[in-house]
Amino acid sequence: MRSAFDLPEEQRAAIQNSLNKTFSAEISIRFETAPDLISGIELTANGQKVAWSIADYLASLENGVNELLKTKIRNQPEPVTPSPKQKTMTVEPKACKIFLTVRWLK
Repeated sequence: MRSAFDLPEEQRAAIQNSLNKTFSAEISIRFETAPDLISGIELTANGQKVAWSIADYLASLENGVNELLKTKIRNQPEPVTPSPKQKTMTVEPKACKIFLTVRWLK
Protein backbone atom coordinates (compact mmCIF):
# COMPACT_ATOMS: atom_id res chain seq x y z
CA MET A 1 0.00 0.00 0.00
CA ARG A 2 1.53 3.28 -1.15
CA SER A 3 0.20 6.70 -0.25
CA ALA A 4 1.33 10.26 -0.87
CA PHE A 5 1.64 10.82 2.89
CA ASP A 6 2.08 8.76 6.03
CA LEU A 7 -1.21 7.15 7.00
CA PRO A 8 -2.08 7.33 10.71
CA GLU A 9 -2.14 4.00 12.54
CA GLU A 10 -5.95 4.17 12.80
CA GLN A 11 -6.31 4.35 8.99
CA ARG A 12 -3.74 1.58 8.50
CA ALA A 13 -5.73 -0.65 10.85
CA ALA A 14 -8.98 0.17 9.03
CA ILE A 15 -7.42 -0.73 5.66
CA GLN A 16 -5.95 -3.93 7.12
CA ASN A 17 -9.32 -4.97 8.59
CA SER A 18 -11.19 -4.19 5.37
CA LEU A 19 -8.82 -6.29 3.26
CA ASN A 20 -8.92 -9.17 5.76
CA LYS A 21 -12.75 -9.12 5.71
CA THR A 22 -12.96 -8.78 1.92
CA PHE A 23 -10.67 -11.73 1.24
CA SER A 24 -11.57 -13.79 4.35
CA ALA A 25 -7.87 -14.16 5.15
CA GLU A 26 -5.01 -12.48 6.99
CA ILE A 27 -3.51 -10.20 4.35
CA SER A 28 0.03 -8.98 4.83
CA ILE A 29 0.35 -5.29 3.94
CA ARG A 30 3.48 -3.17 3.60
CA PHE A 31 2.74 0.56 3.89
CA GLU A 32 4.99 2.98 1.98
CA THR A 33 5.04 6.74 1.50
CA ALA A 34 5.31 7.89 -2.14
CA PRO A 35 5.05 11.69 -2.52
CA ASP A 36 4.96 11.31 -6.33
CA LEU A 37 1.36 10.06 -6.06
CA ILE A 38 0.21 13.67 -5.48
CA SER A 39 -2.50 13.25 -2.85
CA GLY A 40 -3.15 9.69 -3.87
CA ILE A 41 -3.17 6.12 -2.70
CA GLU A 42 -2.49 2.82 -4.49
CA LEU A 43 -2.78 -0.85 -3.59
CA THR A 44 -0.69 -3.29 -5.63
CA ALA A 45 -0.92 -7.09 -5.40
CA ASN A 46 0.06 -9.88 -7.79
CA GLY A 47 0.64 -7.48 -10.69
CA GLN A 48 -2.75 -5.77 -10.24
CA LYS A 49 -3.12 -2.18 -9.08
CA VAL A 50 -6.00 -0.15 -7.69
CA ALA A 51 -5.12 3.53 -7.43
CA TRP A 52 -6.49 7.03 -7.07
CA SER A 53 -4.66 10.35 -7.16
CA ILE A 54 -5.43 13.97 -7.93
CA ALA A 55 -3.16 13.79 -11.00
CA ASP A 56 -5.02 10.73 -12.37
CA TYR A 57 -8.38 12.28 -11.57
CA LEU A 58 -7.51 15.55 -13.36
CA ALA A 59 -6.17 13.65 -16.39
CA SER A 60 -9.38 11.61 -16.52
CA LEU A 61 -11.49 14.74 -16.17
CA GLU A 62 -9.57 16.46 -18.98
CA ASN A 63 -10.06 13.44 -21.28
CA GLY A 64 -13.78 13.38 -20.49
CA VAL A 65 -14.22 17.08 -21.24
CA ASN A 66 -12.25 16.75 -24.49
CA GLU A 67 -14.45 13.85 -25.63
CA LEU A 68 -17.59 15.78 -24.73
CA LEU A 69 -16.42 18.80 -26.71
CA LYS A 70 -15.55 16.63 -29.73
CA THR A 71 -19.03 15.09 -29.60
CA LYS A 72 -20.71 18.50 -29.33
CA ILE A 73 -18.69 19.85 -32.27
CA ARG A 74 -19.52 16.79 -34.42
CA ASN A 75 -23.24 17.08 -33.63
CA GLN A 76 -23.57 20.79 -34.45
CA PRO A 77 -25.66 21.54 -37.53
CA GLU A 78 -23.89 22.97 -40.54
CA PRO A 79 -24.15 26.77 -40.77
CA VAL A 80 -26.87 27.96 -43.13
CA THR A 81 -25.65 30.00 -46.07
CA PRO A 82 -28.16 32.66 -47.10
CA SER A 83 -29.65 32.24 -50.53
CA PRO A 84 -29.27 35.08 -53.06
CA LYS A 85 -32.76 36.27 -52.06
CA GLN A 86 -31.72 36.55 -48.40
CA LYS A 87 -29.60 39.29 -46.90
CA THR A 88 -27.84 39.05 -43.55
CA MET A 89 -27.00 42.01 -41.40
CA THR A 90 -25.33 42.35 -38.03
CA VAL A 91 -26.53 44.67 -35.29
CA GLU A 92 -24.07 45.27 -32.46
CA PRO A 93 -25.72 46.78 -29.38
CA LYS A 94 -23.06 47.23 -26.69
CA ALA A 95 -21.41 43.88 -25.88
CA CYS A 96 -23.58 41.37 -27.72
CA LYS A 97 -24.11 40.66 -31.39
CA ILE A 98 -27.47 39.83 -32.89
CA PHE A 99 -27.62 38.24 -36.30
CA LEU A 100 -30.78 38.87 -38.33
CA THR A 101 -31.74 37.31 -41.62
CA VAL A 102 -34.06 39.32 -43.79
CA ARG A 103 -35.96 37.36 -46.44
CA TRP A 104 -37.01 39.32 -49.48
CA LEU A 105 -40.24 38.12 -50.97
CA LYS A 106 -40.41 37.96 -54.75
